[in-house]
Amino acid sequence: MKLLEITPYLRIILRYSLIQKPIDSYSMDNRLFYVRKGEGKVYINGERHTIAPDSLFLWQRGTAYRFDFKGANDVISLNFDYTPESSNINDSLPIIFDG
Repeated sequence: MKLLEITPYLRIILRYSLIQKPIDSYSMDNRLFYVRKGEGKVYINGERHTIAPDSLFLWQRGTAYRFDFKGANDVISLNFDYTPESSNINDSLPIIFDG
Protein backbone atom coordinates (compact mmCIF):
# COMPACT_ATOMS: atom_id res chain seq x y z
CA MET A 1 0.00 0.00 0.00
CA LYS A 2 1.26 3.44 -0.91
CA LEU A 3 1.05 6.30 1.57
CA LEU A 4 -1.33 8.21 -0.70
CA GLU A 5 -3.74 5.22 -0.64
CA ILE A 6 -4.28 5.46 3.11
CA THR A 7 -7.70 6.84 4.03
CA PRO A 8 -8.35 5.57 7.55
CA TYR A 9 -11.72 4.18 8.53
CA LEU A 10 -12.33 4.51 12.28
CA ARG A 11 -14.43 1.68 13.68
CA ILE A 12 -14.64 2.94 17.23
CA ILE A 13 -12.99 5.34 19.66
CA LEU A 14 -13.23 4.46 23.35
CA ARG A 15 -12.00 5.88 26.63
CA TYR A 16 -12.00 3.43 29.51
CA SER A 17 -10.15 1.73 32.35
CA LEU A 18 -8.83 -1.73 31.60
CA ILE A 19 -9.60 -4.43 34.11
CA GLN A 20 -6.84 -5.33 36.52
CA LYS A 21 -6.69 -9.01 35.60
CA PRO A 22 -4.51 -9.47 32.47
CA ILE A 23 -6.44 -10.94 29.54
CA ASP A 24 -4.88 -12.22 26.34
CA SER A 25 -6.45 -10.45 23.36
CA TYR A 26 -6.16 -10.56 19.58
CA SER A 27 -6.82 -7.51 17.41
CA MET A 28 -9.20 -7.96 14.48
CA ASP A 29 -8.34 -4.45 13.28
CA ASN A 30 -5.52 -1.94 13.71
CA ARG A 31 -5.23 -0.50 17.22
CA LEU A 32 -3.87 2.73 18.62
CA PHE A 33 -3.78 2.92 22.43
CA TYR A 34 -2.95 6.11 24.30
CA VAL A 35 -2.35 5.63 28.02
CA ARG A 36 -3.38 8.82 29.84
CA LYS A 37 -2.84 7.37 33.31
CA GLY A 38 -1.42 4.10 34.61
CA GLU A 39 1.71 1.99 34.81
CA GLY A 40 2.55 -1.61 34.07
CA LYS A 41 3.47 -3.78 31.09
CA VAL A 42 1.96 -4.59 27.71
CA TYR A 43 2.91 -7.75 25.83
CA ILE A 44 2.70 -7.38 22.06
CA ASN A 45 3.19 -10.65 20.19
CA GLY A 46 5.01 -11.90 23.27
CA GLU A 47 7.40 -8.93 23.52
CA ARG A 48 7.20 -6.98 26.79
CA HIS A 49 6.97 -3.18 26.82
CA THR A 50 6.73 -0.75 29.75
CA ILE A 51 3.55 1.29 30.19
CA ALA A 52 3.79 4.79 31.68
CA PRO A 53 1.53 7.84 31.47
CA ASP A 54 1.51 9.32 27.96
CA SER A 55 2.53 5.99 26.37
CA LEU A 56 1.33 5.41 22.82
CA PHE A 57 1.08 1.95 21.21
CA LEU A 58 0.16 1.13 17.62
CA TRP A 59 -0.19 -2.31 16.09
CA GLN A 60 -1.76 -3.95 13.08
CA ARG A 61 -4.65 -6.36 12.79
CA GLY A 62 -3.76 -9.89 13.81
CA THR A 63 -1.57 -8.83 16.74
CA ALA A 64 -1.74 -10.74 20.02
CA TYR A 65 -1.55 -8.48 23.06
CA ARG A 66 -2.11 -8.33 26.81
CA PHE A 67 -2.14 -5.35 29.14
CA ASP A 68 -0.96 -5.82 32.72
CA PHE A 69 -1.61 -2.59 34.63
CA LYS A 70 -0.59 -1.95 38.23
CA GLY A 71 -3.58 -0.09 39.66
CA ALA A 72 -5.85 2.56 38.16
CA ASN A 73 -5.53 3.48 34.49
CA ASP A 74 -7.15 5.63 31.83
CA VAL A 75 -6.83 4.53 28.19
CA ILE A 76 -8.05 5.88 24.86
CA SER A 77 -8.34 3.29 22.09
CA LEU A 78 -8.84 3.81 18.36
CA ASN A 79 -9.75 0.73 16.34
CA PHE A 80 -9.34 1.41 12.63
CA ASP A 81 -8.49 0.20 9.14
CA TYR A 82 -6.12 1.98 6.77
CA THR A 83 -8.77 2.11 4.04
CA PRO A 84 -12.59 1.94 4.04
CA GLU A 85 -12.48 -1.37 2.08
CA SER A 86 -13.04 -3.33 5.30
CA SER A 87 -15.71 -1.03 6.71
CA ASN A 88 -18.34 -3.73 6.18
CA ILE A 89 -16.55 -6.15 8.55
CA ASN A 90 -18.25 -6.00 11.92
CA ASP A 91 -16.70 -8.98 13.70
CA SER A 92 -14.16 -7.04 15.76
CA LEU A 93 -13.68 -8.52 19.20
CA PRO A 94 -15.26 -6.41 21.92
CA ILE A 95 -12.97 -4.55 24.26
CA ILE A 96 -13.45 -5.60 27.86
CA PHE A 97 -13.63 -2.63 30.18
CA ASP A 98 -14.17 -1.79 33.78
CA GLY A 99 -16.50 1.17 33.46
